[in-house]
Amino acid sequence: MTRLSQAPLSAEDAFAGGGTYFEALDRTEKPRQGGALIHEGDLKHRGMPITAGDRYILVAFIEYDTAE
Repeated sequence: MTRLSQAPLSAEDAFAGGGTYFEALDRTEKPRQGGALIHEGDLKHRGMPITAGDRYILVAFIEYDTAE
């Protein structure tokens, strides 16, 4: 299985807009700088448009095996 981790690097006042929209939840999440958003890789999501400034994030894909 795969998990996806996103960590915002930009300060909240460096950009407007953005966030990660999750279709199944019909909700946009906006973690703060220094925080993280971790979810299953197969959860349908998308980045929302940045309307001003620059937004930088660190993305990591974490592979793991649940079988023992």
